[in-house]
Amino acid sequence: MKARNTFRSGEAENLFLDNEVSSSSSSARQHEAQDDEASASDSDSEYANNLDLIQVNLKRSPVRMGYLIDHLPHMDPPPDVVAIQDPPPEFAWKSCPGYNIGYLPSRELMEKDNPKTTEDPVPVKLVGYYVTQSIDPSDWRIDWREHDKEHYGSVASLFLNTSCGEMTIHNVYNNKQSISMSKLLTDSDHPVTGESSVLVGDFNLHHPGWGGDRVAQVEKDAEILHQATSMAGMRCLLPPGLRTYSRSATDSGDFSTTINLAFAGQRLQSRAHPTRALSVPGFDSDHRPLHTRISIAHNRDKEPRFNWDKANEEKYCKEVKQQLLTIGCPTIGTAAEVDDYAKALVLDIYEAVRRTIPYYRKTAPRPKPEVVAEDVQRVRENEENQLRILHELRSRRKQRGQEEKCRIAKRETRDATKMHKLASFRENIASQASQLRGLHQLARQVPLWSQPQRQVHLKRLIRPDGSVCQTDDESLHCFKDKIWPKTSDASDPPAPEIPKLDPKRPQLFTPQCISDDELHDAFTSVERGKAAGPDDIISNALKVGWAEIYKYFKHLVNASFKMFHHPLCFRDATTIVFPKPDKEDYAQPKAYRPIALLSCIGKLLERLVAARLQLLAVQHKFLPNRQFACVGRNTTEALEHIFNFVYKAWSLENKGRCKRRTTMCSSDISGAYDHVDRQALLRILVELGVPDWLIKWIASFLSLRRSQIRAPGHTSDWFYVNIGIPQGSPLSPILFIIFAGPMLDISNHFSFPSAELLDIQFSDDFSLLVTSDSWEENCKIIEKVFEPRFTWAKKVGIDFDPGKFLIMHFRKPNTKGPVRKAFPSIEGMPSSCVKQVARVLGVQIDVELTFSAQVYHIISKVQQRMAHFSRMSGSVWGPSTHEMRHLYITSVRPIIAYGCAAWYIAQRQGCQWSLQANLVNMLDRLQYICLRQISGAMKSTPKLVVHNEMQIEPIDLYLRRVGMAHRACNFDTAEGQALKSVRDKLPPGKRSFSHIDRNPYQVQYNLAMEFRQHVRNQLAEEQVAKWQGARRVMEKDIKRETKVVTHEMFAELWSQYQQPDFDGESQSSSGSPRHFSLAQKADCSGKVLSYYDNLSRAQGAILIQMRTGFIGLNSFLSFMKVVPSRQCPCEQHAQTVEHVLIHCELLAEQRA
Repeated sequence: MKARNTFRSGEAENLFLDNEVSSSSSSARQHEAQDDEASASDSDSEYANNLDLIQVNLKRSPVRMGYLIDHLPHMDPPPDVVAIQDPPPEFAWKSCPGYNIGYLPSRELMEKDNPKTTEDPVPVKLVGYYVTQSIDPSDWRIDWREHDKEHYGSVASLFLNTSCGEMTIHNVYNNKQSISMSKLLTDSDHPVTGESSVLVGDFNLHHPGWGGDRVAQVEKDAEILHQATSMAGMRCLLPPGLRTYSRSATDSGDFSTTINLAFAGQRLQSRAHPTRALSVPGFDSDHRPLHTRISIAHNRDKEPRFNWDKANEEKYCKEVKQQLLTIGCPTIGTAAEVDDYAKALVLDIYEAVRRTIPYYRKTAPRPKPEVVAEDVQRVRENEENQLRILHELRSRRKQRGQEEKCRIAKRETRDATKMHKLASFRENIASQASQLRGLHQLARQVPLWSQPQRQVHLKRLIRPDGSVCQTDDESLHCFKDKIWPKTSDASDPPAPEIPKLDPKRPQLFTPQCISDDELHDAFTSVERGKAAGPDDIISNALKVGWAEIYKYFKHLVNASFKMFHHPLCFRDATTIVFPKPDKEDYAQPKAYRPIALLSCIGKLLERLVAARLQLLAVQHKFLPNRQFACVGRNTTEALEHIFNFVYKAWSLENKGRCKRRTTMCSSDISGAYDHVDRQALLRILVELGVPDWLIKWIASFLSLRRSQIRAPGHTSDWFYVNIGIPQGSPLSPILFIIFAGPMLDISNHFSFPSAELLDIQFSDDFSLLVTSDSWEENCKIIEKVFEPRFTWAKKVGIDFDPGKFLIMHFRKPNTKGPVRKAFPSIEGMPSSCVKQVARVLGVQIDVELTFSAQVYHIISKVQQRMAHFSRMSGSVWGPSTHEMRHLYITSVRPIIAYGCAAWYIAQRQGCQWSLQANLVNMLDRLQYICLRQISGAMKSTPKLVVHNEMQIEPIDLYLRRVGMAHRACNFDTAEGQALKSVRDKLPPGKRSFSHIDRNPYQVQYNLAMEFRQHVRNQLAEEQVAKWQGARRVMEKDIKRETKVVTHEMFAELWSQYQQPDFDGESQSSSGSPRHFSLAQKADCSGKVLSYYDNLSRAQGAILIQMRTGFIGLNSFLSFMKVVPSRQCPCEQHAQTVEHVLIHCELLAEQRA
């Protein structure tokens, strides 16, 4: 949707754009001429007004499917629709460039069902479609005939909007004549013989009406098919006797038949061209692909897509400057003028984009010339020559010998084609990965290669009452009701929600104008590539042209603040519905994730307001202390508070005395942002003393918000959202934290003489921890605390998600006795909420805090990630060693280290409840396997050698480093002091502080204090002095020093390994003896890594194998018992790298 069509009807005309609208500059005329030329080109082309249909039986063969996908782009013209019969399981997983896919799986597909990784793939039903992406998904849909249980999966109907109305392409696969033709053809509710229908498929029936005089036997269903189509006025489009199925071309027998058919209804007969069989590589046996052309125009998607990767940024900036001169900076004195100015700004920026940024359209497909490699062309010519010789032979004995030669030639052609495709794919991967941006794009794409192909149409949803939606509109309405409980039609806008303000109330101060520094920070924080909202302006337009936009945007912001008015055009949102991966039922609305797309310009304005509100909150401390979704806080700190509270209770127990029990109750707000009571939020802001002008602006921000839901293949009408705060707005997080603040304050009003409480919140996730003398008492306390919470929640209209309730009773490791299953008596809380292992803030927690579940979870995620990387890299192809190392550091190791400062307690003397050695070894082994994969080293290569070659410290050292840096920066902050106060506070009846030193966090933070002092001692006084005014400088110095210390520890470990008497890794896992190669003699420094500079993937892999000595030469293979002797074939010496490169006489000529 273009920006010029997104603004609300009935709004005042834009006075600032009169000159711009009426003017017709040369660049605009040139652009419009390009549009007209493109349209003319479409209309003049051979196939602009034709529908080209291919039908093909794949015989459940992924090889045939691959041949078809390779051939489609080179057809002239490429088909618009491909009707598939008998697809293989890979059909749901293999993308066909330029086409959307339609398939029906036996059940919902998950990543684990990928046929490449499982021996029992999930089959798809017997028919499917490819539909060109140039046809908008809203112009076609597929009916899988769920009503017809007998033919479900064997028959499907594609409904397509055309210039002559809706036409239907019915796709049939009569597998083993299992379809009852009489039932199929007489179904009056869902007819397949309509006037605007095309009936295609593999019918597996023989009749002279299409098979010609050669048909010897006519089946009963064949006669029924012939009579029913004739009576309905349908015509068979195949010339009688057209061969659609035959034995292999290498078989000298002459067996052929006509069983793949195509019929056209009465209204389409005059437009339908005769069906013809195609000659497609890989389909010279069995079923032939058939092509049918129908002279009927269908709607093409002509919406421009702007390509910022090819943009001339300087030209764009000049055009933005020229466009914005027309609106200037006039005096703005009303809310309507604010709206007009905002619209003018949006339209002029869009116009600059339209005139200067290259674009493309998904118009009618164009054939791509096929580029055939010389070796492929050579084997193809050989195959054709062998087939020609076979057809010329008349002696049956000679034919048999020639048939074998044809089979060999065919196999050589297939293998050569496959190798050429593979080589091209690998070259493209290496080329894209050579640039850092391309490398990360690849890393984001490869997970999708392991997912089933996403279908563009929404599955019919099931309503809460169990009924099934029958149309796309009903499904989108179901989504709307699920997301927002209060909405109204666009024709019935709600009244603006303006609070009544007492002028005498005390107000905090924040300026009502924007400063240049604030604007500069906001513009520099804009990221490229963020999706556009309803105005079609992506973030690149602001990032690139901010210097020219700056003055006008500042004028708009100040006017917006002055008039307490958020522009109407920034309050519109397009809500995109995406299916969540690996869900078992996509008929449920909860299986989809709604993402609201807002105007990038509007979000920039909202970011400025959010910064103002955040500053007020920090200065005047009206944010909850235990809300960790605020700026400057994170999940690691929240997890620290949880574990610190549990460890304190455990530390109190000494030789069985003073046993304390800790219970955690977690809950989650259903649809948090979308269920916020706006009036309640505004009342809270008033109570906090937020100034009147800012409250009025936020009220404007919340009022008259419109949205439309866009699902695959369908978009709803606009409607007003009368509740909640918008997802995706930079202002929403701070507003929700303020709104939910009273819920955290409730626990502050409770005091129990024998118990301790801790309340933790991260956005809409709440965790309440209670420590007392029994778990039963904990449950009673939780009941008392939650009762007023529920009362408050009902008052403001929010609910807790029953499926997100969690109860965990923590107990010390190796505690004997039954597992406690007590749970509070809370409305909606099921008994199943008591868990032994659960995911809390992204970390798998068990009741004994061993974190074994977290380690196994990490292993699973990392293995999945590395499996994705294996799709884009191998030992001899793909991104270089440096590039793969970068990917590991930036996207794999963070998976291991997530939250490690909280859960990874390193083993030290006097430190209890540290991570068990076997779990540390598992993580160490995991990183070793990853480094082997990214480096190309062989399996038996010693761990430390691989780590040193890649200059990546062992995972134990890295996790220690992350934890130490976090604690050294955190111990004197408010959060660090809060942790300490919890540890230092004596529980009821306790007088001794001896328990404090038993808390592992006390041990860890004491070490962090010592390390902070060590860093001070290493730095000059001038640098330490900078810490006072700039905490970031201190944090940067600490993190840099942790890297230095960790590298020194790694170097010391490497030095010990190099000693002859070292026995920590005396031999590899395969049993091969330790020997000192070049890699094992190298220093622990960046110089080692520099050896891999400017090397391809294959060169890097062979280099590490040569340097380590673990390579496919006899000196190593003999230890693996692959070859009997270490000797080189020259029989002069053991076959080592040095011998092969320098001394071997057999290779003297190659060395010369």
